[in-house]
Amino acid sequence: MERFHPLAADTDVPPEELALAQGECALALGRLDGLLASLTDIEKRLFCVGLLREVLLSSLAQAGFADAEHRFNAWFAGLDRGPQETPLTGCSAYAVVRALLGELSRHPWEPLADAAQAIALAARFGADRPMQAEDALAEEAIGRAITLMKQAGADDETPLPFAGLARLHALLRADPRFAPLERAVQIRSFGNRAVA
Repeated sequence: MERFHPLAADTDVPPEELALAQGECALALGRLDGLLASLTDIEKRLFCVGLLREVLLSSLAQAGFADAEHRFNAWFAGLDRGPQETPLTGCSAYAVVRALLGELSRHPWEPLADAAQAIALAARFGADRPMQAEDALAEEAIGRAITLMKQAGADDETPLPFAGLARLHALLRADPRFAPLERAVQIRSFGNRAVA
């Protein structure tokens, strides 16, 4: 879950580079599958906690919280304020983290679900903060993403999910909530004025 780059679509690269990237991803998926199969229960828990931390940090960065990585540990422990909201952030960091932990606590892989539940219970970042309307917006966005994922059939794929991910990517780009910002400036006329 890295930050979205507007030129990171499959149509922006030559087919050879796309095939090479898919081959590297397939190798990484195979290695990850082998690694997970050989982990002990304690190692699986540690892996899941580290994975959750990376998912939360990456999601906060994607949501527009530039200082999330610097503030995350102290904020999560309840010792400092949360990441700074900007005009690019659609909802609070509380809402993003609560929605992700809530959804991941229902994940079908039990070690990941258990880790998400444990982190949600242990987090001190919002213990005294009641739910707000923006929390519902974040949960609604995650619900919409899940609906689009099911519609794309991305979770019913063979071990190599490239076709399902391509369908999911097309659906997300078409949805106004997840569509990337436009690349070019558009000129619109309002009365006798042209506005960029």
